[in-house]
Amino acid sequence: QQGRGCQAVVSTQSTGAAGVLHGHSGHVMCLEHVAIDDKKYIVTGSRDHFCKIYDATDGIVSGRMPQATLNPPHFDGIECVVWGSGHLYSGSRDQTIKKWHIQSRKEKGGQRPAHKDRVQALAHISSLGSIVSASRDGVVKQWYQRRVRGDDMST
Repeated sequence: QQGRGCQAVVSTQSTGAAGVLHGHSGHVMCLEHVAIDDKKYIVTGSRDHFCKIYDATDGIVSGRMPQATLNPPHFDGIECVVWGSGHLYSGSRDQTIKKWHIQSRKEKGGQRPAHKDRVQALAHISSLGSIVSASRDGVVKQWYQRRVRGDDMST
């Protein structure tokens, strides 16, 4: 059963749902699969302003509650998440991009504001070690990482 606060995980082996993840209080807008060494996670972003981490290492996702919730949350709903260069990035309707360290569950920097309107898409360009964001403001930006003011990002 799918409803508000639930997300179906679809198996590529069949046409039915392989399981359901619980834990959000708003619509789930995006998800990303993350593999770190021998651990596997599913990270979701929601209109409830939070990213949640689910353990998928054993391949069983049915009925799972989140292993962690990333804090502090965004000030508005999350539209996109992407994994790249050892970090998770989340883009939000609050015009910001946050950079997260999955293992410590801590925010490691970001860009506030990243755009003049909501951040609607993120992509990681591994060959350049950068993140690209697209916004409802009609602008696409490429972000390079630097070690100034913590781990903030620069265009």
